[in-house]
Amino acid sequence: MTSNKKVISIMIFGALSLIAIGILNLLAEASTQIKDFLTLNKGIGPYSGKVLLGLIIGLIAWSISYLVLKEKKYTTRLPISFFDLTERQKEIVRLSAHPEATLTNASLQKRFSVSQITASRDLARLTGLGLLFAHGRGRSIYYTKV
Repeated sequence: MTSNKKVISIMIFGALSLIAIGILNLLAEASTQIKDFLTLNKGIGPYSGKVLLGLIIGLIAWSISYLVLKEKKYTTRLPISFFDLTERQKEIVRLSAHPEATLTNASLQKRFSVSQITASRDLARLTGLGLLFAHGRGRSIYYTKV
């Protein structure tokens, strides 16, 4: 099992344990019978049963998620072709490398003699790959290097 799967299992354990403790807390406040039942040791305090049950629920969830993720086959690697950039896109990345550079759809249309949709696709691809960062919305949007 990869470390990512182990981390996910641990996160599920922690989240479900806290959710269970919160729900048990609400139930204890709603009913004195439940409150008395969940107080396992009066010397420890009213949280003794809530925390114990919350941890048991979390451990059950962790073991189930661990077993499910252990058998799951998936990859987070992208094919190298995903990162193949066109020459124009490489030039856009080079242009964005200047500290004061701000790119707009209109400036790319003029510089490369391309249509609005082509410039938009290039900017969307480079933004999706994390190479550019979009600032603003609509007509005032501009892009900078990440």
